[in-house]
Amino acid sequence: MKRLLSILLLGFLTLSVRAQDISTSEQTLEFYYIAHDRTSPVGKICDFIKERQKEATYYKDLAMIFYLANGDAPMIVRMNLPGDNREDFQDIINALQQQMSHDINPRDDVRLISLLFNDVDFAYDDRNPRFRSFQWVSFITPLFWQMQYNEDVIAALYFILELDTLPEDYLTMDIYYDSKESLEYNSEIPFGLKDMGGPCNILPLL
Repeated sequence: MKRLLSILLLGFLTLSVRAQDISTSEQTLEFYYIAHDRTSPVGKICDFIKERQKEATYYKDLAMIFYLANGDAPMIVRMNLPGDNREDFQDIINALQQQMSHDINPRDDVRLISLLFNDVDFAYDDRNPRFRSFQWVSFITPLFWQMQYNEDVIAALYFILELDTLPEDYLTMDIYYDSKESLEYNSEIPFGLKDMGGPCNILPLL
């Protein structure tokens, strides 16, 4: 009986800690968009996001969203945010490791990510930040670029979410591709006619 009570108390304390309010102004918001095809460096991506997930486990001021594109049924995990479902994080790892690819549908991603950020709003109506900072990380492949999803997903969301109206230095956008692959793009207008003109780093994932 004592052991049962101890387990119940531990569970209650865990839920209490998770449910404790922390002002979003004290948090950094990190969003991870994962486009998974047969050429994705799955091991590197898993190592990267597992390290971030581990950090968010220890620090409540790290608010994170992991989004694995999968048509109209993406896998989404929130941490240190309302609707926290961190227990589903391993499902994303398993899906990446056990499947060759997941469907990438720009229309679905734009719609669902827009809805997601209607719920997890990163700015007030006057565009002042809700969080301490906002980092948007995308894991893509050369095929993603060849299909023009850089325009149809990333650039489209940039304008729909009005990211260009956010204060300078609030938003950082990093786009990672496999360091073993060659990503060809126009460095002056990497997003074509929809060029964002904002802060964006295109980086090899080492």
